[in-house]
Amino acid sequence: MTILQLKYVIVIASSTSMREAASKLFVTQPALSASVHDLEDELGIKVFKRTNKGISLTSQGRDFLEYAKKAVNQYELIEDRYIGKDKDKKHFSVSLQHYVFAVHAFVNTLKRFDDKRYVYSIHETKTDDVLSNVRDLKSEIGIIAYSSNNENIYRKIFRDYQLEFFPLMVR
Repeated sequence: MTILQLKYVIVIASSTSMREAASKLFVTQPALSASVHDLEDELGIKVFKRTNKGISLTSQGRDFLEYAKKAVNQYELIEDRYIGKDKDKKHFSVSLQHYVFAVHAFVNTLKRFDDKRYVYSIHETKTDDVLSNVRDLKSEIGIIAYSSNNENIYRKIFRDYQLEFFPLMVR
């Protein structure tokens, strides 16, 4: 299994046909089909169901797709950090919910630390994605807001994801 094959699966899954996917990937349809067939043989599962109406993911394929996306994402993070233009810089990333005050606080903090040795990024996203970004090492810090109504749910997620939680504010 190669990263290229995983990328192929991701593109095929978002396409309506192998022909469309091959066009997006700038490869021939037979080469793409052969690569996916080899992957399916190696895995021992059918990732795609092929019909005369197009292609769709099998139930095992849907599960595999989620792992493929994570693997490709991690690979790209490694590439960016160690091979790309920022390889000599330290990275610091924050994921947070869509709160204007939090973005302003992050930007104001960066202005105080104008250090060219760092690459900073901020990801505004949904609560679930904030937590998974920290778990999957896309972000060093996640900032979320929650209420007493859902505190126990989030504490369980923190445990399940093996995340540390530090309240910044309490009522």
